[in-house]
Amino acid sequence: AWLAKQCKDNEKVLITTYTTNLSVTIKGLMEKLAAGFSDRIEVTNLHQLARTICFRAHWKGKIAEPDDLQSIWKQVMTLPAATEQEFTADFLREEFELIIEPMGISTEEEYLTAVRTGRQVLRRKQRKALWKVFVEVRRQLSKRELLTFDGLIHQARLIVERGDFPQYRHVLVDEIQDFGLEALRLVAAISPMDKDLNDPLCVVGDGHQRIYNATPVPMSRAGIDVRGRSRRLKINYRTSEEIRDWAHGVLEGLDVDDL
Repeated sequence: AWLAKQCKDNEKVLITTYTTNLSVTIKGLMEKLAAGFSDRIEVTNLHQLARTICFRAHWKGKIAEPDDLQSIWKQVMTLPAATEQEFTADFLREEFELIIEPMGISTEEEYLTAVRTGRQVLRRKQRKALWKVFVEVRRQLSKRELLTFDGLIHQARLIVERGDFPQYRHVLVDEIQDFGLEALRLVAAISPMDKDLNDPLCVVGDGHQRIYNATPVPMSRAGIDVRGRSRRLKINYRTSEEIRDWAHGVLEGLDVDDL
């Protein structure tokens, strides 16, 4: 609300998060908190943001439904590139959905050098063979004018970087731990970090609450440098001491990353 009051002319504040329900809740609260300035605040979830950017750039395709993806994978798995693989169909699809799409990998060279944290180690020869399968999947998606949600985010990021969609004056992101690499790149592109402006970007997240993206990604890989600028929030106002004690007992001995 304070940032919105500082905005001038056509400047706007973007508040975005991963899930639809949370963005709807925040939007309702902002209309009360920033009465008189809420028209300067745009609240939306990640996928709706990407969809808006693509539609304004005159994208005419559709988001692939589960049935579409099932049909595409069924067809691809009959092709030599897939039948000659040493990996299962489930592994191929997981690799595409957890690595290729969220990271916006579009060339073989990018895949050969991709950091696949938490995934089975692959030799260069294996990656080259797998890439042929992913090319076929992408070809089938393109043929049907379809994009996955991660593919939509990738296209949105390219549109913003081309200058075909304006940056926001301030960008605030909640639940950042659920954003994959390509989503983080979109956040970096749509915020004015490259300009000498105050408060271009603020992100908040908790690695202990990661739900949607199993592969953690350092924000620095997306061009978001938080060194010397980050703060760890140590006080939890939401849950009781009894819940904390119980949770610590459950987590005892587990390795948990810290973003």
